[in-house]
Amino acid sequence: MKRLGREEVEKIYQAYRDYYGFLPEWVQLMGEEVPDALYHYYQLRKIGVDDGILSRKVKELILLGINLVRHYETGTRVHIKGALDAGATTEEIFETIVTAMVSGAACSLIEGPQILLEELKKRGKR
Repeated sequence: MKRLGREEVEKIYQAYRDYYGFLPEWVQLMGEEVPDALYHYYQLRKIGVDDGILSRKVKELILLGINLVRHYETGTRVHIKGALDAGATTEEIFETIVTAMVSGAACSLIEGPQILLEELKKRGKR
C-alpha cells in the first residue's frame, strides 16, 4: 500500500489546525503512524461537515446535538466552535441545546421505566 506523502499529511494537519485552532494530538499520531487511515477519515469528515445539500452551519448544529446527547465534551466544544465559525447565532446554538435535551430526556423517560418493568417481571414483581 502506498503511504501518503509528507506534504499530503501536512495539508491535512493544516486543515485540522484551521478547524480546531490547534493540531489535535490524535491527528498528529495518526498522521505519523497510519497516514492513509487519517486521509480517509479526513475525507469522510469533510463530506460530513463541509457545505453540501445541508450547509456547514446546519451540519455543525446537528453534530453539536449528537455530541450533547452522547455527553462527549470534546465534540461539544469542537462543534460549538464550528457552528459559530459557520455563522450560527447564539440563539441557534441554544435551540440546538434544548433540542438535545428533549432527546436525552426521551431516552431516560422511555428506556428507564421500560427496562425497570422488564427486570421486575423477571423477578415476578409485576
